[in-house]
Amino acid sequence: AAELCDAREISCREKHPLILRRADALAVGQSFVLINGHAPEPLRYQFEALFPGCFAWDYLALADDFAAVRIT
Repeated sequence: AAELCDAREISCREKHPLILRRADALAVGQSFVLINGHAPEPLRYQFEALFPGCFAWDYLALADDFAAVRIT
C-alpha cells in the first residue's frame, strides 16, 4: 500500500515544498497518497511544470472539502 501524506493540517506556506520534496524522493514506480482539504489543482500545475511527463496523478476520492490523490 502507498504511504499517506495528510496535508490538511500543514500551513499553506509549507505544503507545496513538503509535497514536492516527497515526490522528488520517490523512485520510479513508487507512489504516495496525498490527502488534502480540496482538489490540489495548483499543486498539479507545479508538478506539470517541474516533472513534465514523469508522474501520474490519480484522484482516488474528490469532494468539496476532501481530496485523495495517488501521485506516482
